[in-house]
Amino acid sequence: MNILVIEDEEYKLNDILKALNEDFDSPKIMTASSRNEGFLTLRSNQFDLIILDWNFPRLNGEFPETSMGAEFLFLMKRYGINIPVIICSSMHIDCEHPNVIGIVEYDPSVVLSFREFMGKDR
Repeated sequence: MNILVIEDEEYKLNDILKALNEDFDSPKIMTASSRNEGFLTLRSNQFDLIILDWNFPRLNGEFPETSMGAEFLFLMKRYGINIPVIICSSMHIDCEHPNVIGIVEYDPSVVLSFREFMGKDR
């Protein structure tokens, strides 16, 4: 499985990578820490799954921006990129019109820890 992880905080990225490596058989994982880096990586590779933070910088080295994940999803929709995305964020995600950016299933009342999401008590 080819997975793109877009996460700008190293400690969260390490947790995600550890979980993915434990739960998938030899996953091929690429990472990005900004919208531009993530989208360039996405356009130049083939992925089966994207793990996406919600707040991260537009460019590497900049401060994180609120709802950059929404902008990333909008770009995917605009360019016709149809790959499953799991939004993994420690922030509450406020999205009034999820269908506009390509979200098929959205339930803000569902809040899981990463361990609960992965179905394991680590």
